[in-house]
Amino acid sequence: MTNQVGQQAIVPPLRYAINGRPAFSHLTVFLSDTDEGVLADSGAMLWMDSSLQTETSCGGCLDSCARQCSGEGACLNTFHGNGYISLGTAEPGDMMAFAVTPGHAWVVGARAFVAGSTNLSISCRCGNICGVCMGEDLFQTRISVKDDKPGIFFAAGYGQIIVSFLVRGSLTGLAA
Repeated sequence: MTNQVGQQAIVPPLRYAINGRPAFSHLTVFLSDTDEGVLADSGAMLWMDSSLQTETSCGGCLDSCARQCSGEGACLNTFHGNGYISLGTAEPGDMMAFAVTPGHAWVVGARAFVAGSTNLSISCRCGNICGVCMGEDLFQTRISVKDDKPGIFFAAGYGQIIVSFLVRGSLTGLAA
């Protein structure tokens, strides 16, 4: 897997499966006591083993308001323990895994973030007026890592997600 600048990424050992692609995708993650856990958007949990623990965090007031503006939940849940958890979105569509490396963040559209590794920072980025005129959201979700370790996140969208591999320096967006 490569990030947006074409660098090979080492993804942390998160054991997962994405089932139901491309129409009714959902993510199933197996956690063990030695794993750090999985970070998920509020409302993304479909089901979980009763042995897992949940921690909810909103961060600061500004952070939670910014995430809300970008279409994500104000609070994020972290699931720990030993067992399975299944995560998804309210609407049908596709889901994919994306690697995040230090210094190279991703920007996704509103409500696209589903879950990821616990070292992620989920924040808001203001788009531009040209994008708004073309039907994009004014606020977008920015996903980066908090430390110097690579991370992984899962994004979903209505319809099928198509991956395009481009030469370095080219511009593109993910379309769903």
